[in-house]
Amino acid sequence: MIASLIRWAHCRPHGVGHQLHFDSDKEGEGGLRHPLVSSALYLTGGIGGPTLVTEQRMGQPLSKRGWMVTPHENRYLLFDGRVLHGVVPGNGPVAHDGGVAEGSERRRISLMVAFWPAIEQHSSYVQPGAARPFPVTAALGKPTSDSAVPVMRWPSLFEWPSESDLGGGGASAGGAAGGAVSAPLRFVQPVWELAPLAAERPLHSVQSMPEYDECFQGLC
Repeated sequence: MIASLIRWAHCRPHGVGHQLHFDSDKEGEGGLRHPLVSSALYLTGGIGGPTLVTEQRMGQPLSKRGWMVTPHENRYLLFDGRVLHGVVPGNGPVAHDGGVAEGSERRRISLMVAFWPAIEQHSSYVQPGAARPFPVTAALGKPTSDSAVPVMRWPSLFEWPSESDLGGGGASAGGAAGGAVSAPLRFVQPVWELAPLAAERPLHSVQSMPEYDECFQGLC
């Protein structure tokens, strides 16, 4: 049973990826707690690199397989919330000054949603942060018990007639009216490759994932 879901968004230039990471409540503070399912809805296409999803789980031997999904407008990716994943930087020409060449004003925009069996919510709307309840009351401009809560207008963008939902004559996220369209996956093997310094270490030291706090905690 899904009790909660968390939403967040990324807006990145073409050549900027996102490091391999595990989704976890509070960035692993107090122990590693994964969502049931993680997902990404691509709001733009033709910009930025693919999402890489591996079979790698924390505490297990190094995974040998992964899959890449290219960002395409309205494409929706769902995967096991326990596995290691990230975004590969977009491939393409780079200007001499270090910036991305012409067309760099376009950005790779994606909306992520994670589905949880349970997660602690934080009630304050004043500062941005994780695990906040959807501000429906504030969006409607109704009085609240917290005078510091601003009246937010953006949540109203999520209100639409029920007949516009799937099954009511609307188009699916896959882009085709009346049904979704499957997206191709690119198989990746191997996932890991020894770097020069790692090759000098004992073989057993690079056969399994390090502890979460050693590599992933605090990365953004």
